[in-house]
Amino acid sequence: MAMASLYRRVLPSPPAVEFASEEGKRLFAEALQGGTLQGFFNLISYFQTQSEPAFCGLASLSVDDTAEVKLTRENIKAFVLDIFTAGSDTTATTVEWMLAELVNHPACMAKLRGELDAVVGRSRVVGEQDVPCLPYLQAVLKETLRLRPPAVFAQRVTVEPVQVRGYTIPADTQVFFNIFSIGRDAAYWDDPLHFRPDRFLPGGAGASVDPKGQHTQLMPFGSGRRACPGMGLAMQAVPAFLAALVQCFDWAPPPSQALPLDMEEAPALVSARKQPLLLIPTPRINPLPPFSS
Repeated sequence: MAMASLYRRVLPSPPAVEFASEEGKRLFAEALQGGTLQGFFNLISYFQTQSEPAFCGLASLSVDDTAEVKLTRENIKAFVLDIFTAGSDTTATTVEWMLAELVNHPACMAKLRGELDAVVGRSRVVGEQDVPCLPYLQAVLKETLRLRPPAVFAQRVTVEPVQVRGYTIPADTQVFFNIFSIGRDAAYWDDPLHFRPDRFLPGGAGASVDPKGQHTQLMPFGSGRRACPGMGLAMQAVPAFLAALVQCFDWAPPPSQALPLDMEEAPALVSARKQPLLLIPTPRINPLPPFSS
């Protein structure tokens, strides 16, 4: 399961978009299948020079002299980068880490499947509306965000001098918070380097810990007014996506690859896997039930 395949799951498919020209269709298909920023930059450049009605809202603002808001090509590129890095990329990365951890921990996979079968059943595919009723699924998400936060650092700028443990941080100083290390701090977490979703269940040491920025030992989305604006969506969409994969398929590595899976991270802005996640799906429910509405 490569990252590009997950991009294609969260981005619209070409048939869902109407283009006035064959060139627009071609560029969009290339950008979608390639999953690269350069592909979408090429698409934006095309929109800026053609009268293409599809996806030209942002591009038109850069050439419309009467527009209230003027956007440059750099503004549009930054917007697309935000969508990929803070939206699609982090979502795909988190789902990959969750699935990899579950494959490496069969007992956790079995427990999650048992919860899905008991709460949702097999007559329909689990949906976002089911997430609040699936506490173990939520625990798997929290434990993954603790061990594998998609953003390794959070960055802020001080607006006034601040005293921290005897040190003075001047105003207008960039401060970086190591989210990755905070989630693995033995002062707050028992057995911090091991995947244990049960710690977030009632009775566990992390039962009262919320990942939305109210507890400093777990801040995968940052905290305060500058916290990730997609936090609410991620807490619903990511576990629902993972739950559907677990509910509908059995997952196993290729015969040439033994367990446990390699869990090394790649050095990047988003903490993705160093090695692609390659798994073989076997239908667990056949035929697949309809999606939840």
